[in-house]
Amino acid sequence: MFRADYDTYSVAADFARGAKTSPDMQEGLMMRMFSGPGEKGNALMLANGETVRYEAAENFNPREGSLSFWVCTENWKMSSAKARWFMEIKSDGLSFKVGKTSRADVLGAWYSWENAPSRDKTGFVCAVMKDGEWMSGVWHRIDVNWNPRGMQLFIDGVSPPVRAVPNLYCNPEYVRGRRWTEIPAALSKGTMTLGGAAKGESVFIDGVVIRSRTIDLHEVQSKFTAYYPLKSGAAIAEPPKPKRT
Repeated sequence: MFRADYDTYSVAADFARGAKTSPDMQEGLMMRMFSGPGEKGNALMLANGETVRYEAAENFNPREGSLSFWVCTENWKMSSAKARWFMEIKSDGLSFKVGKTSRADVLGAWYSWENAPSRDKTGFVCAVMKDGEWMSGVWHRIDVNWNPRGMQLFIDGVSPPVRAVPNLYCNPEYVRGRRWTEIPAALSKGTMTLGGAAKGESVFIDGVVIRSRTIDLHEVQSKFTAYYPLKSGAAIAEPPKPKRT
């Protein structure tokens, strides 16, 4: 549905079902070049509260899909108690956010739909990430799945372990009590915003992809290992078996 690699030194998306352009940074990225993952290509550099916005209409499927992107941060720590949302999508009672939450050491994805036909209006998946696991100047990859039944979070090619911080139990998978059966498959309006850096901070984002389908662990790992090896001890996912015809 949407893909932005920033290798042409423009914030315009390389592909989009909806609008490709952004009203921000019309001057281009030539004066703010930064190498992407694996020292390949160019990445989007944002600092001191800067954001880049896109139209959400036709570029995001709120019913089912996946979001993937690379992110590198400088001058802030996971141990901070301040939120840093790398991607935020808003439209008429719908809110979808991915990034550092306001809790120290917690990275996650939060999805809320005010018009859900039950009390189960919010989904949240998260992982505990300590400063030593998320270091300044290091590229990380985030993948998020969602559908009417729930959500999944992957970081650096793996499903993070279930861990706890004070008053919060972090789980990379969330299953709804009731399906979101009435959620639309497309948005007619709304905004997608990339950012996450306050004053004195920088965030670098690359390879933003939004799909209208979920992705499995094998695909998640293949995208990550195209640039970096999995961490030692990580289980390698088997490719899916061909479907019988």
